[in-house]
Amino acid sequence: MLDLKDFYLENYGRELGELHKIVHPTGLATFFYRNKKNVRFLQELIWLTGIRGIVIDGMIGPQTRGFVSEIIQRFGLGEEATPYHVVFALYAKYLDAFAYLPAGGLIGNSDCSSALAVALYYEGAGAREIPPNTGPWARRFMQGNEGADFPWCTGFVSHCILQSNNFVSLPEMLPYTVSTDQLAESAKTRKVFIEGSSLKGWKKVTPGVIFLVRGKAEGDWIHSGFVKQVLRVGKAAFSFETVEGNTSEKGGREGVDIRVRARVAYGTGYDKTCYDFVYPIASDENVRICAG
Repeated sequence: MLDLKDFYLENYGRELGELHKIVHPTGLATFFYRNKKNVRFLQELIWLTGIRGIVIDGMIGPQTRGFVSEIIQRFGLGEEATPYHVVFALYAKYLDAFAYLPAGGLIGNSDCSSALAVALYYEGAGAREIPPNTGPWARRFMQGNEGADFPWCTGFVSHCILQSNNFVSLPEMLPYTVSTDQLAESAKTRKVFIEGSSLKGWKKVTPGVIFLVRGKAEGDWIHSGFVKQVLRVGKAAFSFETVEGNTSEKGGREGVDIRVRARVAYGTGYDKTCYDFVYPIASDENVRICAG
């Protein structure tokens, strides 16, 4: 059978450290099942197949064993298949974007299209959390953190910026953060923050710019994502299409996946939500645009 340890290391690289901790050269089910983290990750992958009834507790029991057997049969893995082969099959099918996401070159790209392209790639790959704010995708965007106290919308934005430049953080880039408030303050410091309540600001918005949803208090922002395209801009209307993570069907901040949607900042359909905008890269050109 396939040597999975060598396969993972060769094809997925260090970036997939989560798998490296799981794969063991013996390929023995007994070894796999002794580690609760192994079992929990297996259960998460099973959940991502659409089997929502599985309990993700890191405990091996009749339910998990039954689902493992079902997936071995469904994927045609053969009678000798171990839990490692199930992990491989599910990872390759549902989390392939981890390994094959194309990297771009954000620095020098003033229209910020690289970070937007990364976000759209994840949306197309079906990246989603396992509620509340857990699972492999959430941990990836949040650099290992997960749980109810870790909404991942801004972690997703920051991750896309880093991914678009091969995970190399440069001075021109907004630093990685999971805090929407910190994202806004970093943009202000770097002079790439756009106040979004007037036509003057709206005209500076372009695909790849980050939108921020204002909270009720001064200096509070509660959600973020990328502008995919501007739909309408003028004295009587401003609307734009977005790609955003950790969002719900109604545009709330605590959803489960990544969605493309339309938002209205002014005009017909305006729901009183207030927005500001941020360029993810503080190039000289973008600083000039924001100051104009």
